[in-house]
Amino acid sequence: MNKLSILTAALVLSGAAFAADPAQGTSRSLTDLAPKDEKAMAEALHHANQSEIRLGKLAQQKGQSQAVKRFGQMMVTDHQKADQELLSLARTKGWKLADEPTATNQTERVMMAADKANEARLNALDGPLFDSAYLSMMVDDHDVDIMKVALGAKQFEGSELGKQLTRLLPTLEQHRQHAYQALGEVKPNPEALGMGGAGSAGQRRELKQPR
Repeated sequence: MNKLSILTAALVLSGAAFAADPAQGTSRSLTDLAPKDEKAMAEALHHANQSEIRLGKLAQQKGQSQAVKRFGQMMVTDHQKADQELLSLARTKGWKLADEPTATNQTERVMMAADKANEARLNALDGPLFDSAYLSMMVDDHDVDIMKVALGAKQFEGSELGKQLTRLLPTLEQHRQHAYQALGEVKPNPEALGMGGAGSAGQRRELKQPR
């Protein structure tokens, strides 16, 4: 099951808690994507940066396509820069950011489990199979991450963290576009569709980015 499928299931489950007001339930379920506490949001972002750096290095090692290797390098460079900026903010705030944040709701728990499962799968693949699976995962991940960061930017608007999230959004959008374009350059692999990409198109339309 791909990450967007898991996210959809989590939103449905958490939305059930608000069955008395279905309209409010959907809205509040979506907000579970972003932690409500500033430090918790920073930890989630730090964890995401480290994950993208790690996977970007893996793409440079295991990828066969030059498009995958280039994309992996871009992920390492951009997320190292974003993480350095985040860690600088954490020092000024006196925050010690955990490498593995604690999930605060059902949505976060299932998303973290999906991330671990997908990373384990990527580590078991090589060559063209890795290329398709990695890029599909990156398209899928960035659809979710864009929503999460947009929610955080709105939630912490005016704070330094909110400003960092706002600056990060265009970078994530570019990453998503580059991943989608690179996916079109590699040989299609049906096994990779379970990790995201084109196989998630219908679900992606259902999950609107917050405004």
